[in-house]
Amino acid sequence: SSPEDDYVDHYVGINTHNEFTSRSRFDFDINYFDSHYMRGFFLNTDTINPILGIPSPIQYHLINTKAKYTYGNIGAKSNMDLLMNIADYTFDNFSNLTAPQNRTSPSITLGFNYRVFPNTTLRTELENTWTLHSDSKAADFDNSKHNFIFGGTWQYSKQFQTNLKLGYLHLGLNNGASNSIEYNDVTWNANLLWSPFTYSRLSLNAARNAAISVNSANVRTFDRFLVNWTHDWSNRLTTVINTSYESASNLSINRNDNFLSVLFDLNYGVRRWLGFGINYTYRQLNSDDRLLDFNQNTILFYVTANPRLSDDVKTPWITWY
Repeated sequence: SSPEDDYVDHYVGINTHNEFTSRSRFDFDINYFDSHYMRGFFLNTDTINPILGIPSPIQYHLINTKAKYTYGNIGAKSNMDLLMNIADYTFDNFSNLTAPQNRTSPSITLGFNYRVFPNTTLRTELENTWTLHSDSKAADFDNSKHNFIFGGTWQYSKQFQTNLKLGYLHLGLNNGASNSIEYNDVTWNANLLWSPFTYSRLSLNAARNAAISVNSANVRTFDRFLVNWTHDWSNRLTTVINTSYESASNLSINRNDNFLSVLFDLNYGVRRWLGFGINYTYRQLNSDDRLLDFNQNTILFYVTANPRLSDDVKTPWITWY
């Protein structure tokens, strides 16, 4: 109902999978995303505060490059992988306000898997991420994130699987300015997948993590809880119910933000190459700063006219917004 909030997003991407030998595999993915941030909703922007008083949504484009090399046979007792990723953000409007958010974030993750039992695999990861601001005025807030993670996956049966990871996180600003900050704490991620039937799948996820806000010395810690249920009522009709809750604490300004999201999606495949769907999402933010509170209702009608989209990935944009 607000023409000022109209937008058109664009996405294009390509990915490849290469098997040089039975032990050596390489995956490469590059994509371009021309998108926007909806007004009022800011937790997914990695900023400490929303930009208020702007007449239309903030627009940006993202170039994301990901490469993964895996060494070890698929059925081997152990294997290792190296993941490299570069995400480059450039904002396209309100440059006097958004220029400090232009940034490049390279990351490198080294992982090692070891199967101790037929249904139990242990994993060790070392994650390293750097945030480099393009604007010279924001350079003092360049930062790095290092997380050492240990966990494992236990598959009780084809219907039941659990995954648990525990980590120790270090955050710090790269430049030793007056804004210098260091943060050290424990992180964790727990996931449970249950498929009582082949046509019905339930996922539970809980996680704790932290990050430094863009162009800021603020550290935001967050606890996230998610429940997802996907059910195929027939080979043509599928529903998805997704509920998530996030409790975020901004340590530098002593502000808590609590975010709730409830999603319902229904997709009907008329043909293998043609699908229709409806999606409803409710979002709510309750913050210690009442000026940031909002309730949002979004209704989406969509058509997918591509075999891969309508059959395998019915609503790929759910995770984009």
